[in-house]
Amino acid sequence: MIPFLSKSSTTLLAITATEVLRAEFSGGNQPQLKQFLRADRPAGTTITAAAELAVSLSDAKPCKHTILVAEDFWTGIIDIDDRSIYGLEGDDLNQMLKFETETLSNLDPMNCHLGIVELAPVPPDTRRFWCTGVPADVLNSLATMIALRGGKLVTTASTLGLAGPTPDTSWVEFHTGIAAAFATSHQGLPRASITPRSTQSDRWYRSLDTNFGSDLPMSGWLGGDAISPIEFTGNLVNQTGDEVLQNWSVAAAANLQGSGLPLVLPAAPETSPQTFARVGSFAAVAAAAFCIVNYANYRQQSSAISEQIQAIEQPAEEQQRLKKQLADVTKQVKELKTELAAAETKQTAVESLTENRGRYAALLRLIAIEHVDTLVVDEIAIKPVGLQVIGRSIRSDSPSQLAMELAKDAAPLGWEVRAPELMGKNQMVNGGPWRFTIDLIDTIPTQLDSLTDTVAKTGPAMAAGAVPSTLTNSR
Repeated sequence: MIPFLSKSSTTLLAITATEVLRAEFSGGNQPQLKQFLRADRPAGTTITAAAELAVSLSDAKPCKHTILVAEDFWTGIIDIDDRSIYGLEGDDLNQMLKFETETLSNLDPMNCHLGIVELAPVPPDTRRFWCTGVPADVLNSLATMIALRGGKLVTTASTLGLAGPTPDTSWVEFHTGIAAAFATSHQGLPRASITPRSTQSDRWYRSLDTNFGSDLPMSGWLGGDAISPIEFTGNLVNQTGDEVLQNWSVAAAANLQGSGLPLVLPAAPETSPQTFARVGSFAAVAAAAFCIVNYANYRQQSSAISEQIQAIEQPAEEQQRLKKQLADVTKQVKELKTELAAAETKQTAVESLTENRGRYAALLRLIAIEHVDTLVVDEIAIKPVGLQVIGRSIRSDSPSQLAMELAKDAAPLGWEVRAPELMGKNQMVNGGPWRFTIDLIDTIPTQLDSLTDTVAKTGPAMAAGAVPSTLTNSR
């Protein structure tokens, strides 16, 4: 269940074969439409590029509760013998269905995410599931793009079956290449039937009717340039126009709060421990504790000597010896105080330096790993607010691809990746080659220069954490 936050807003991005939509809703159980924007989708546009176009319809950042639905995502119905999946639940059932749907979806079962909803069973021993699949790299790319724009992707789904044109709980949908029928139920499992359309025969229509399990509903959608089948005698609403699409968006946003749709959730980001930073901090703390213990021991010795001098009358020579010993102990106490202060300074320096050690080397490794054949990185320059990646590209979308890939792993290193800035030289048909810059804003407030000076004065072994003032890299 994906509830709307009571005090937050929701951004709904919808991608069809020919259009991109962006709708803004207020929070609450009954979402209220605040803004609705739409634009044509250029032919051949990838799902990530189309989603970025939908986000850019408004200058406002997408919300921290962003939902993306797309016609590009595969969705379908699969029947499985109950005995073959007996006892499977949760992730085990999900993984089993990934392999079962592979031939229908052409998705790699080891590299995709699947949302499933169980439908009414087919007598006598067959279980039926409605599934929606999204490739893992596509889902990660969409989540990164929305994060770079300031939002957060919380769920994805197919546009098919989100809502009907009337308040009825059953409807049909006829699109250019696919047809579907849906029926919700408050007492049992829902029913659904999805099949590809064919222009060669009407067998697809008979399959749609048979798999639905009863007579098809007499109302529904006619999407885009689709043609109503001759066999269908009901009423269809053309899914075009601002008013119709706004009503569909409101109904879809409300239905996305329930659990009757196969929703695909982005994977939770992974985290890694900063082991070497913890070791450095532990060493500094141990050194400080050692100094404190020795300082306490010497204080006890000093107190004992003073009491001995006062309690026992001794010859002048013995008294002078004890006084000299007391002076030596007092001197040692002062030296230990100085060492304790230095150890505390080292601890602070070690903690700050180890937390930031390897950031720049890790960034260079990230740039090398996220290799894009159509661009070259010429320089990584130090700027007052962070770093700037400077390079050249023969395609205008390659810098954006690099920025999206870097953003996934640069955030834990303390950098916020901004969208690239392009400047074309108009030497190619597409306006290229392009010179680009990508700003990496430093999100960790550090004082590494002053701390490096402190380490250099208190111990040369700690100077290994110093940060270079200029980084360059090319590939």
